[in-house]
Amino acid sequence: MKILHYSLGLSPYRRGGLTRYATDLMHAQQEAGHEVSMLYPAGVVPLTRLMKTRHHHHPWLKHLISLQNTLPVPLLHGVSDPQSLCDEQHIDESALERILQRVQPDVLHLHTLMGLPSAFLTMARQRHIRIVYTTHDYYGLCLRTNFTDYHGKACQRPDAACCASCNAKAMSTFRLRVCNQPIVMRMKNWLHLGMPEWFEQPTAHADESQCDATHYESLLAHYHTMWQQIDRFHFNSAVARRVFERHLGALPGRVIPITHLGITDRRQARVFDSAILRVGFVGSVAPYKGFRVLCNAMKSMEVPWRLDVWGNRIKMKIDDGRIHNRGIFADGSENEVYGGMDVLVVPSLWEETFALVVLEALSHGTPVLVSDTVGAQEVVRRYAPEFVYHGEEGLRQMLAAIAADRSMLQRYHRAIMTMPWHESMSRHCEELMMLY
Repeated sequence: MKILHYSLGLSPYRRGGLTRYATDLMHAQQEAGHEVSMLYPAGVVPLTRLMKTRHHHHPWLKHLISLQNTLPVPLLHGVSDPQSLCDEQHIDESALERILQRVQPDVLHLHTLMGLPSAFLTMARQRHIRIVYTTHDYYGLCLRTNFTDYHGKACQRPDAACCASCNAKAMSTFRLRVCNQPIVMRMKNWLHLGMPEWFEQPTAHADESQCDATHYESLLAHYHTMWQQIDRFHFNSAVARRVFERHLGALPGRVIPITHLGITDRRQARVFDSAILRVGFVGSVAPYKGFRVLCNAMKSMEVPWRLDVWGNRIKMKIDDGRIHNRGIFADGSENEVYGGMDVLVVPSLWEETFALVVLEALSHGTPVLVSDTVGAQEVVRRYAPEFVYHGEEGLRQMLAAIAADRSMLQRYHRAIMTMPWHESMSRHCEELMMLY
């Protein structure tokens, strides 16, 4: 089968769970004998606004093609100029046609709508190419990707007026284009604990009475048209399916939990008798990830504890010597990182579509405590249903219970060690090919 993936790019240009998953899936499909290609939005070509395509050499991808001067890619920065994201006058449709003629895919697998011209989907459907979408986040339904507002709280009224208020002071289109230049992305990824904390703070809002919601309404309608072009949805959790169908109605597709090639069975027997309760947090410290909620819950405990924060490059202002910002951990150090935790906490406030760190920790035999808003909660329920909590008070109660009775962790660990390990990218690839 010929498969063309549309994603945000490859490492080191991009990083994060979406990039890791898309890359590893493509590799697994190639290993299974399929012809795999990739298309992604890149930076800006000076002195012209017309979209350009560039073909790159890659050791195992059949085709690697970048779209330059395509539509802006907001990432997590919000949308201050909605018109710029649906203005396709500068899109070279003949170049898009040539991509499809050259690759001749049977399946177009989308991992995002960011930067993607809607005309490309129309052309794919005209050629009877099956279009599949993986629900990594909610961009296209929510312009900030996660249905959390400028306070970091769950959005209660997602509509054009609310989007206008939330995004009015988001990063400008010019800054978005600069931030997505390859050299800027690489420099950002080289930094280790080198970015100020405000970088991942939510953008400020504007009074709704001062906002023109017309263009936001047009942009949301533009994305709604794109959703209608998709043949199959790959929901990476029941949570993701529930959110998408809440806004789009019943959708064709299946729930298939995701994984990546780095998640293998590395379970090792452990004991949980440390005098200090060692808690881990992995990921962004942005408010919607629940980091501050976790800190407050930890500070309410009377037993000795330590919180190690991994996976971000933000210079945080830490007012407690028991909280340690460890930064990005290197590939190959996972045993040390997860082995140094008694429990990993995933306290996300948003309805997170999955959370690969849950699988990563479990694959090392480390118990995970997770919010019931997180898609990977279903994996946790297999081992210890009580470790899926509800709300801030539920987190405090579970941490207090663990601190008072470490045997809870030992029982959880025993369940992890004795139950069969089924998570593998090859098995996931087979399930996804059935969806195709």
